[in-house]
Amino acid sequence: MVAYTGAGISTSASLGDYRGPNGLWTLTDLGYGSLAEHDLTSAYPTVAHMALVGLHQAGILKGVVTTNLDGLHLLSGIPKNICSELHGTAHDQASVVNFGQEIPQEQVELAQSLSNPSDFALVLGTSMRVAPACYYPERSYKNGGYLVICNLQKTPYDKYCKARVFAETDLFMVLLMEELKIPIPPYVHKGREIPRVPLSGWEERYEQGARAAQEMARKQEEERQKMQAKAKLGPAKLRLEKELLFHKKVEQAKHLLANQKDLHQDIKPNPNDLVIIQNISNSELSITAPSTKVLITGSKSLTVVVSSKIRTGLIEVIHCEHLTLRILDPSVKTVVVEQSQHGVVDLGVPPEGLAIVTARDVQDWKVSNQQDVFEIKMPAEENPAQVMEQYITKYIQQWNTQKADRSEGYFVL
Repeated sequence: MVAYTGAGISTSASLGDYRGPNGLWTLTDLGYGSLAEHDLTSAYPTVAHMALVGLHQAGILKGVVTTNLDGLHLLSGIPKNICSELHGTAHDQASVVNFGQEIPQEQVELAQSLSNPSDFALVLGTSMRVAPACYYPERSYKNGGYLVICNLQKTPYDKYCKARVFAETDLFMVLLMEELKIPIPPYVHKGREIPRVPLSGWEERYEQGARAAQEMARKQEEERQKMQAKAKLGPAKLRLEKELLFHKKVEQAKHLLANQKDLHQDIKPNPNDLVIIQNISNSELSITAPSTKVLITGSKSLTVVVSSKIRTGLIEVIHCEHLTLRILDPSVKTVVVEQSQHGVVDLGVPPEGLAIVTARDVQDWKVSNQQDVFEIKMPAEENPAQVMEQYITKYIQQWNTQKADRSEGYFVL
C-alpha cells in the first residue's frame, strides 16, 4: 500500500488545507494573508501521520507520496527513502518548489518507483488537482488494484474509487486502525510523549458524514437519470438544455449581457461575477473591471477587449463567428475555443504562459504575436487531463518562473 497525502492530513496540527472553505489558497484569494505567513516548522505530526507509521511498522505501508511542505511524515518516523516530498519541505527552504518551478528529479523518480507497482492507493486529505501528484494513484486502479480516497471535498477521481470517504483524516485513520487492530504509536519529542488532539464528538460527525454521503449519492443518481433522458434529445435541444442548466447554476453570480446588437459599451462586473456575453452581434465591448471568468457564447461579428484582471485567468468561447478577442491584461492564462469559426486572439500585452485550447469544430482561428503562446488542439475523444500533462511536460522549461505567481501555469478546462 502507498499513501498519497495533501494538506488535509495536517489540519489538526493547526495547519490549514488549501482548497477548503478556510484553506490557505482560499483565504489568500480573499485577501487574508499569504502562505508565507503560516509557520509550517512548529507543528507536530497528527494522529493520521502516526497511524501511517503504525501501518509501516506492521509491514502494510510501502511508502508515502506527499505535496505537503510541513515535513511531518519524516518527523513522525516514516523513513526518508520511502517518502517522496514532491514540493520540498519548509525545514529546508532551498528544497521548496514554488509554482512554475520543476519538481526535483529524484523526488519524481522516488514517487514513480513507489507507485509502480502498487496494489492499493490510500489518498488522504488532498483534492487531487495538482499535477503530477494526482496522477500517481491512478496506477493502482488502472492495474487492477484499489483506490480509496478520504477527503472532505470532491475530487476528480471519486468515480474510480473502491471506497470514497468524506471525513476528517484523523477520524478515518483512528477507525481504520481499530478495525485492523493495529495500535497507533505515540509521537515522542525530546523524550516527551506529545498528547493527541482529542476526537471529541466524532460519533456525531460520523453520522453527519454518512447523511452527507447518502445525499450526494441521491443527487448523483438524479443527475444520471437526467443525462439518460437528455441522451434521447437531438443535438440542438441538448445544447440548449446544457446552457439553461449552466445559467441556472450561476444565477446568483453572473453579469449577463444578452440578445443585443450594434453595441459599443464598457462592461463593469463585480470581482466575483462570471461575465456572460450571449447572442451579441455587430458590437464592440470592453471589460474594464475585475471578474472571475468570461464566457462568450452564440455571438458573431463581435470584438471583446479585456483590459482588467480575470481571477481564474480563463476565457471560454463557444458557438461564435467572426470574433476578435483583444487581451490587454496578463492575468488571462487560458482561452478555450469550442465550435467556433473565424476568430482572432489579439495580444496587446506580452503573454506570460498563455495557452490557446481548441476543441471540437473550430475553424480559421488565429493568434497574433505567437511568442510565448502555446496552442493545444484537442480532439473530442482526447482525455483533457492527459493532454494537459503532455503539455506541461513539454513546455514547463519555457515558463518565466521569475515573474510567475501562483495563478500562472494553471489551465482550467
